[in-house]
Amino acid sequence: MEATLYWLLANGSYAILLGALIAATFGAPIPEDIVLLAGGALVDQGVTAMYPTAAVCFVGIIGGDLIVYIMARHLGEALFQRRPFSKVLTPRRRDRLERLFARHGGKTVFIARQLPGLRIPTFALAGTHRMGVIRFLAWDVSAVVLRGVPLLALGYVFADQLAMVVTHLKTAQRVALAVAIVGGVAFGAWYLWRRSAKQPEVD
Repeated sequence: MEATLYWLLANGSYAILLGALIAATFGAPIPEDIVLLAGGALVDQGVTAMYPTAAVCFVGIIGGDLIVYIMARHLGEALFQRRPFSKVLTPRRRDRLERLFARHGGKTVFIARQLPGLRIPTFALAGTHRMGVIRFLAWDVSAVVLRGVPLLALGYVFADQLAMVVTHLKTAQRVALAVAIVGGVAFGAWYLWRRSAKQPEVD
């Protein structure tokens, strides 16, 4: 992560930020959060300006998401036979996502945007399920703003201490993943208990 960050700071421009974010959508080893931190730091250094940087970052993120959605909407099941989709969307993972998507719809898009490993497959499923584009964008944009704005601000405010920010970011991601796993297990247990409680007793 640090190597990518320092490369972006040394070579940063609007075009590189845009390209890096779109490439990240399709599996390039470029953490989206690192690009946003670098974007904020580049503003602090005077390399780029705040509003154009924010616009480029959000266009890059949302544009990549929309490309995945549109590809899935038009190609359907054939998309899941191609990389990176075939690599990240195993049958077991797809089964879980299908159930989540059927139950929660757009909320699944919002949550998946915060979890790197689930973004691509969830957006692809949104396309194959033919979720309305306006609905998809509404959930996606709200999630991007919620996460993207603070990361840009952190990069700008702590431009001279980005190594520390990255360290804390890694810790926060691990904690968030642990909370998500525990929450998922707890929800699954509660759902199974509720389902069994509703079943009539057999004499």
